[in-house]
Amino acid sequence: MREPWGVSEAYGISDPAYRGVQKITPERLKLLVESVTAAGLQFTAHSVGDAAVELLIDTYEEVNERHSVRAARSSVTHCNFMHPDSIAKAAKLGVCVDLQPIWLHMDGRMLTQHFGEERMARFQPYLDLRRELTRQLDHWQSELLNPRTRFNNWSALLDSRLTLHYLDEVCEDQRATIQDWLEALDTWQADDTLRPKDLEMLRVRSRDLLEHIERVVHHVDRLERSAETAVQMHFNLQSNRANDVMKTLTAVTAIFLPLNLITGYFGMNFEVFSMLHGEHSLVWASLFMLLIAGGLAWFFWRNRYFGSGQKRR
Repeated sequence: MREPWGVSEAYGISDPAYRGVQKITPERLKLLVESVTAAGLQFTAHSVGDAAVELLIDTYEEVNERHSVRAARSSVTHCNFMHPDSIAKAAKLGVCVDLQPIWLHMDGRMLTQHFGEERMARFQPYLDLRRELTRQLDHWQSELLNPRTRFNNWSALLDSRLTLHYLDEVCEDQRATIQDWLEALDTWQADDTLRPKDLEMLRVRSRDLLEHIERVVHHVDRLERSAETAVQMHFNLQSNRANDVMKTLTAVTAIFLPLNLITGYFGMNFEVFSMLHGEHSLVWASLFMLLIAGGLAWFFWRNRYFGSGQKRR
């Protein structure tokens, strides 16, 4: 942990400076991560505490300079008490985050009594992880909607969309299961082993869980639609830009076409050609060509053939 655990009789901690136990040195951890990632295999480590998670993600960041951590789908197991900086760095590197909600159910009450509500807010920071995904998708959308930048994160975007599809399927299954569970609870009767207060509390918590799943489903659906819309708008913008380029090339070609006709006319090999042998023929021909080119250029500029947008008024 970054901060001491604190003295606890339940956990047998008497040292006020106790911050946990680090089972591996940073040097050996780096060696293992680099060896596994270089072989294209997935690496993970049991990391409980913000300092442990930070150490592993910093190691991933260092190894990523030589081998792709994202491609190997490297992950962090448990990753309790993640610091916001670690969440942002994990999202940037493409590190998988493996949290098990069962530990919140099993140890949440005792850990809350020991750490307090403020520190426990980061025990399993699902909302922070969701916000980071939203920020990442928003950043990609900004890149997609900028026609003057080349988007190079297609692989990460497609992986995110596949992950959202998978999460949507999982949540749908969980929602159906909780709905069946609530229907079963309605048939239960209080008795000596299950008091009416406990039965009602069980129903309330089950409804809260169903509401949370529905919020996640709604959020996933919104992210999917936003990503799909951004991709479609990106291709529309690229197509629009290609149309603008073709429009400009067409205008340039139209300007030079009559000039080519004039030069071809005066370039004919006739011996008797009074217009060609006049004293001021070259001057008049040049002025005539400039007049045609300037008139066409003004016409096309007036009608916005050299750029995008609506016609000038």
